[in-house]
Amino acid sequence: MRLRKRMAISCLCGFLIGGSCLGLNTNAATFTRSTDNDPVASGYSGSALNMSYYGGISGSYNNDMRLSPVINNDLATYSWLFPTMAIPKTSCTVTLQVYLNNANFTDPNAQYIFKVRSSDSTASYGTNIGSINQRYAVSGWTTISSPVYANSGKYNIYSSEVMVISSTGSAKQTGADGLIVTANY
Repeated sequence: MRLRKRMAISCLCGFLIGGSCLGLNTNAATFTRSTDNDPVASGYSGSALNMSYYGGISGSYNNDMRLSPVINNDLATYSWLFPTMAIPKTSCTVTLQVYLNNANFTDPNAQYIFKVRSSDSTASYGTNIGSINQRYAVSGWTTISSPVYANSGKYNIYSSEVMVISSTGSAKQTGADGLIVTANY
């Protein structure tokens, strides 16, 4: 009886401070990867489409960044690649912290995609974590978050890539710099 009472009190306390009884799960875990647009600085690789590398940029993360030219309805992307996150669940919550600190980052609706591969497949698909107005984002770290599900709902989630995709529209520049990706499950 005392154990039930303690559990009820713990659940109430967790709820009152913004959590829930689910937060008491001892099996909960987190994967975090921290990377940069520069493979040398981050130790991981990346790939770019229609984005150039700029070094020696003060105020940027590790003094470098990626930037698209001024584009009009053309696609620009950057993929941050990192060691695989093997998530032993069919769902998780992915949080992206994106470093934005350059006046040339002007994309009003840059999309951030978490690439997922289920354990039963080599094919991957993207889950849109959210969009950021890079023109008006606060200088420094901006955070977006979304739930992610395994493709069929019955297999584990694997990921080793996050990408930013430029929005459609005219006279914008899409930027890519530092990234911290966290999966909570």
